[in-house]
Amino acid sequence: MPAFRGMKLLAMDHKFYFHLPVGLGVFAASWALGIPREEWLWVVSAVFAVWMAEGFNTAIERTVD
Repeated sequence: MPAFRGMKLLAMDHKFYFHLPVGLGVFAASWALGIPREEWLWVVSAVFAVWMAEGFNTAIERTVD
């Protein structure tokens, strides 16, 4: 499936190696701090927005190269 191939390519990108553990660390810190549900929505939205932006950036770089 093309979507899974794209996710695999993104996971192998050297810049995503930084974004993935930091995002997971944000999730862990948010859980440890016991933030309310409304704030969880903002945290999850922000982390996934960064991951999506990195995915778009990687796709554009691979297309241009």
